[in-house]
Parts: sequence; structure tokens; C-alpha cells
Amino acid sequence: MTGRAADDRRSTATRRALVRLGLTLGWAGLILLLTLLPGEKGSLVGRTSAFFGGTDLSDAIGHAVLFGVLSLLGFHAGRTVLPARPALLLTLAFALALGTLSEILQLYVPERGVTLFDMAANWIGAASAAFWLRFLWRGEGWAEARSASR
Repeated sequence: MTGRAADDRRSTATRRALVRLGLTLGWAGLILLLTLLPGEKGSLVGRTSAFFGGTDLSDAIGHAVLFGVLSLLGFHAGRTVLPARPALLLTLAFALALGTLSEILQLYVPERGVTLFDMAANWIGAASAAFWLRFLWRGEGWAEARSASR
């Protein structure tokens, strides 16, 4: 392979990694925006909650979906630079930390409060996506991690 072709391939891989990282961080920003805006009835958060039913259960499902998507995006971003297992573990740690932090920060937001139900939904969403990725992902990376641990 010529030097030019190798440079083009590295450049494409770098762009792909940056796009995936940008999507992951953008999604994390959206999560923080939605979880840290005041929760008054007429606010964006209040209207979004009401649109999906306005119950604690519908809100928890929303939290689970947000953090599940974060895990999916984070894993695919991490896979551009890491083997599958470390990418998944790093992604899961990031999603769980963000889920916990977003709930704690709600102590300082008017009309919002920390609820264990929401935090559990954050964690369940992140962990469910990670579990799904671990057992359904057929890409390379798992076998190497398994053989290295023996």
C-alpha cells in the first residue's frame, strides 16, 4: 500500500472516530439539557413529559431510552479506537456516572428533584444497552479479551 493510501485510510478512520465521539457527546449534552431544565408545567421538560403520558413510569421509560441510546452511541464511538470489551466498559462507566450526576445536579434546579426511580431508570437503560451489545455484538474484540484473560 502506498503512503498516500495509508494516509487516506487513517484520515477516514480519524474522521469516523470524531463524528462518533461528537454524536455521543452531543447526545450526552441533550440528556443534561433535558434533565437539568426546570420542570414547570409549561416548560420544555413539562410539555415533553405530558406528551408521553406525564406519569412517573413514562418519565422513567424516557430516562431508560436516553441512557440506552447513550450507551449504544458511546460503544460505537469507543470501538473506533478500542477493542470491544474496554469500549463497552468505558461507555457503561460514563453512562452510569452521567446518570448519577444528572440526578444529583437536579437538587439545584427549580421544580426538579432527585429520585431513585429516575436514577434506577438511567442505570437500567445504560446497562440494558450494554448487556444487549455484549451478547449480540458479533464484531471482533470479545475473543481477544477472553483469551487475554486466561
